[in-house]
Amino acid sequence: MADIKRTPLGVPGLDDMLEGGLLTGSVALIQGAPGTGKTTLGTQFLYQGASKADEAGLLVTFEQFPHTLYRDALTHGWNLRELEQEGKLRVVFTSPQVFLSSLQSPISPISSAMRDMAVKRVVIDSVSQFRVLSHNPVELRSYHNHLINGLRREGVTSLLVSEDSGRTLCGVTRGAWHSSSIRSSCCATSR
Repeated sequence: MADIKRTPLGVPGLDDMLEGGLLTGSVALIQGAPGTGKTTLGTQFLYQGASKADEAGLLVTFEQFPHTLYRDALTHGWNLRELEQEGKLRVVFTSPQVFLSSLQSPISPISSAMRDMAVKRVVIDSVSQFRVLSHNPVELRSYHNHLINGLRREGVTSLLVSEDSGRTLCGVTRGAWHSSSIRSSCCATSR
């Protein structure tokens, strides 16, 4: 049996539970209520990759301004601005619409930046914002599949952050994730 390559999250206990981390090149969903540490986990994943494993990262945020993320990361001793200046990290504040169209085009600024920086790790915060694009479950599933397929096409290990709707855990109900392709790679956070 061939060795399965893993990408550590940078959280010792969690990495142990995951037998060394996420499968390299996979897409995982981190779901939980507001304030449970989803964004912090995603930021730690990128910081550890850039500072310890020499793996460039991309943080795409639809809700938080970059200066807020920089400030919050500093409380943990993670200097994201420094990593950006070194070309090891890029923080992008955009909308779900713009990001999806960028990911679908191999010549878009985001796709080009991912290749130019040789990005290995991506965090999308928060995919819950995709609900503004459509209330139709079939359309929403299509958007989710475009996102996942675009990330897989780039060969990056990705964390998708999602607020728990309170109805189900990684479920397939209205407003939740409709892609069964990531249900097996789900981690829930709680207080």
